[in-house]
Amino acid sequence: MKAVKIQEVGKAAVAEVPTPQKHIHLIPSEGCTSGSDFAGVVQEVGSNVTTLKKGDRIAGVAHGGNSSHKEDGAFAEYVAVKEGISFKLPDGVSFEEAATGGVGIATIGQGLYQSLQLPLPNQPSKERFPSLGADAVFDYNAPNCGAEIRKHTSNELYYAFDCISEGNPLPICAEALSSDVSTKKPMYSSVLFCEFPRTDSTLAYTIFGEPFYKAFGAGIDFPASKEDYDFAKMFFKLSERLLAEGKFKFHRVDVRNGGLEGVLEGLEELRQGKVSGKKLVYRITDIYILASSGYVPLTIT
Repeated sequence: MKAVKIQEVGKAAVAEVPTPQKHIHLIPSEGCTSGSDFAGVVQEVGSNVTTLKKGDRIAGVAHGGNSSHKEDGAFAEYVAVKEGISFKLPDGVSFEEAATGGVGIATIGQGLYQSLQLPLPNQPSKERFPSLGADAVFDYNAPNCGAEIRKHTSNELYYAFDCISEGNPLPICAEALSSDVSTKKPMYSSVLFCEFPRTDSTLAYTIFGEPFYKAFGAGIDFPASKEDYDFAKMFFKLSERLLAEGKFKFHRVDVRNGGLEGVLEGLEELRQGKVSGKKLVYRITDIYILASSGYVPLTIT
């Protein structure tokens, strides 16, 4: 079986987001299979799987770079995927598009709706958000970006979710959040651990409901979180419905050839900061997810 394996810190061999690249270069996880996003066709289901069947078209997220279970990860010919951490694809949605959705759905669900407790998309709100875009756009390279955000929000911004967790976003979020803590505590949440004045943080890998270890600093053992797994299952099911109703769209993709070997080139481009405003997607044929109790096997494209 071919797979993208982490050989040592900064070196790997034989949907692409910065998470696999950060595991290879920042978090020691030798021998682990890398890769998070996947999309494909279910080939078999484990004995306890009830929500999926052979032939279903699905996409989702795997725990790439998992030193506790080194065979986890999406950059391989065979991938094990936890039931509930995926969504079915409606007609008209391609594997290439859907391969960009797993990490994003997990991150948004845990970071915004579980950790920061914002109203879920299916809950009523006073105003309808535009289908795309935002109320205001700020240049994160501008030296006064944080101050401009605080000014625009009249010093009343109390929630910030950092999808990068390094570099510019840290001081920007710190400066943008309200300085008035007399009635409400500003809340910051991030994808990865980082140095920030606030302790609120989320690490999406707890969505799998299994214990794991990450080599942050001296190393951290994360206990299994049934709460996070249950929330993730609910949010992926909600995302599946919203996708079928045409209420959200996937990120812009750059579909490339080269299979697993091509993935290595993409990871290097990510490391060098050459990828912006898009996600790299590689076509991999005749790939299957391994079956076990509670897991779903799948052909990945």
